Amino acid sequence: MPENPVLEEVTYDSEKGALNYKSVRYLLIRPETLAGIQKAIEDAYGYQANDKIFKGGFEGGYLSARKYKEINKFSHEEILDFMVEMGSQIGWGSFKLNHYDPVERSLKITVKNSPFAEAYGKSSGGVNPK
Repeated sequence: MPENPVLEEVTYDSEKGALNYKSVRYLLIRPETLAGIQKAIEDAYGYQANDKIFKGGFEGGYLSARKYKEINKFSHEEILDFMVEMGSQIGWGSFKLNHYDPVERSLKITVKNSPFAEAYGKSSGGVNPK
């Protein structure tokens, strides 16, 4: 198995029942659980569900990026590279940064083998906001 810095640094607090990486709490969850939640939100909100799901994902990613940028003293480019690599290391699929423009504040990331897309299954339309 290839080296995975995230797995090597995950700690388990048995008293609290908590998994932590660099003092940030994470949890193991089946992708089918999240797909089920997404489908329930889609049933309730229709297309607007995508915005709600995106907002939740953005919040978690933003908090992690802010924390890791601070503790590692990363530049904008370094934290982006770190988060793309971490996405792969925590099992969210194979991430690739395709485009980053700090002036226009835009980026494009491709994810192959996403467990969330796999768990969601076939869809007649997009299941993400962008």
